[in-house]
Amino acid sequence: MNRTLALFFDEEAVSAAVEPYKGKFSAIDKKGQQVFPLCFYLSEKEIQYGASFQEAAAKGDPRAINRFYEHLLNKQASFRLAGYERPFISLLEPLMRDILEVYEAKLTTFGADPEGFDTGIPISVAFSDSIVPRARKAIMAYLREQKLEPTADSGTEPPAALFVRNLLAAGQLPGERLTYAVVEAFASNLHVSVLQFSPAGKPQRVHFERFPGYGEDPRVGVLARYVVDEINSSRHLLHTEEEKNREYQQHFALAKKWNQKLLTTQRPYIHVQAALSAMPNSPSNITIRKKSIEELTRAHSQQLVRYMEKCVQQVCDTEELARIFVLGDTLKNSQVLQAFHRFGQDKLWVWGNEGRLEVLKGLLLNSREPQLTQPQHALSAEEPPSPTTHPKQQLAAFELPPAATLIFEWSPNRRVKAISRGNGQFEIVEHQHSKVITGDHFVLEHIQMGQPAMLKNVVRKGKPLGNYRSGAITHLESS
Repeated sequence: MNRTLALFFDEEAVSAAVEPYKGKFSAIDKKGQQVFPLCFYLSEKEIQYGASFQEAAAKGDPRAINRFYEHLLNKQASFRLAGYERPFISLLEPLMRDILEVYEAKLTTFGADPEGFDTGIPISVAFSDSIVPRARKAIMAYLREQKLEPTADSGTEPPAALFVRNLLAAGQLPGERLTYAVVEAFASNLHVSVLQFSPAGKPQRVHFERFPGYGEDPRVGVLARYVVDEINSSRHLLHTEEEKNREYQQHFALAKKWNQKLLTTQRPYIHVQAALSAMPNSPSNITIRKKSIEELTRAHSQQLVRYMEKCVQQVCDTEELARIFVLGDTLKNSQVLQAFHRFGQDKLWVWGNEGRLEVLKGLLLNSREPQLTQPQHALSAEEPPSPTTHPKQQLAAFELPPAATLIFEWSPNRRVKAISRGNGQFEIVEHQHSKVITGDHFVLEHIQMGQPAMLKNVVRKGKPLGNYRSGAITHLESS
C-alpha cells in the first residue's frame, strides 16, 4: 500500500489526496469540499477556519485572519488563545487535524493498520509559486514536528510541471519534445509557466512570470481595483504597486458581494461603502456603473492573454505551442476564454479547479508502485469485487491519427459520432438524442471497445461544459 499523503499549499488554501493502490486516487475532503481554506477566526478557546471568514477579515475584524503567509513571515507575529501566547504557524493545527483524520479513515478502509499512523506518515508537498522560500521552510519544519515525513524532493517541483508530468504519465499527451503553456489561477495571483522537455524526457519549466491579483475572477478583480483606486484618488494613502496590489486583494471578498449586487440590480449603477486598510473607520461612498465595469472587464481579460503571450515569447512563438492549459475556475470566464481562442481552440485545454487534483496526482507519481494492485480483502463495502471479465485492449487516444472515427452508443436510438482532430482532441460530427451535440469538442484519454468513456473538457461554441460520461464505444475506424 502507498501511504503517501500529497499536500498542495496555494496562496489561499491547502488541498490533499492519497492513492493507496494504483487507480485508487482519492482527494481528501471535508463535507464535500476538496480545499481547506487558509482563512482563520479566533474565538476565545478555539481556532476556526473557512472561506466564510474572508469577509470579516476584509472588514477589519481583528479576530479574522486571511493573510496567512504575510503573518507567517513576521517573526514577531503570534496570537493568544485561552490565555496563552501561540506561534502563528499553529493556526494550521485544526486544518491539518481534519486532513489527517480523513487520511487515516481512507487508508483504514483500504486495509491499513491504524497503529502505523503513529510512527510517521510519508508526505509529498508542493507549493504555489507565490509562496516565498522562507514561508515554505517554516511550513516544512512545522510538518516535520507533526511526525510527517516529507519526501526528498518535496517542495522542489512547481505545480505546472507536476500537472504536465501527470498528464504525460496518464497518456493524455504525446511524448514528443513539445512546448506547453500553463496559465494557472487557483487563487488570487496569476502564474504563467512555459514548459519543455529535458533530455531525460521530463517536463521542466523554462520560463515563469507571476502577476499579482490577476488570478481572481475578472469582474471581481476589476471591481476591487475600481473601488480602491477611487478611494485612493482622494485619500492618497497608497503609493507603490505593491501597496495597491495588497489593498486590491484585501477587497476581493467585498468585491464578490458588489458583483452580485451589480448583476441583480435593474439600475445601471450601484452605490457601495468601502475603506482602505490604513483608515478602516473612514469609509468612502463610491458609485459603480455597469457599463464602466463591463468595459474594464473586457480589457482585463485581454490583458490576461497578453501576459501569457509575452511570457511565451521569451521562449518561442505562440504558434509553436502544442497546448495551452488553463487552470482555475476564475479563468473559465467566457470573456477570458474567448480572448484565448485566437491561439486556436484545439490548443486550449480548460481544467478549472479540477487542475488541483492533477497537481496532487503528479505529487504521487514518485511514490506510486505500478505493480501494486489492491488486494481483494481490502475492497470497501462501497466497491464490491467486479465479476470476472476478459481484458480488452486499451488504446491511448492521442495515438489515433486525425480523421479517425469513433461511435458511442447508449442505446440503438441514442448515439454520437466523433472524429479525431489529433493529440486526443475530438469533435462530434453526428448526434442522436444525446446531451453532447454536433460541433462539441472534447478530450479523450483512453479507448476501450465495448466500454463507456469519460469525455473531458467538453466545449460548445467556446463555452466549457465540463466532463460527460459517454455510452459504450461500438465502432473505431482509423484511416
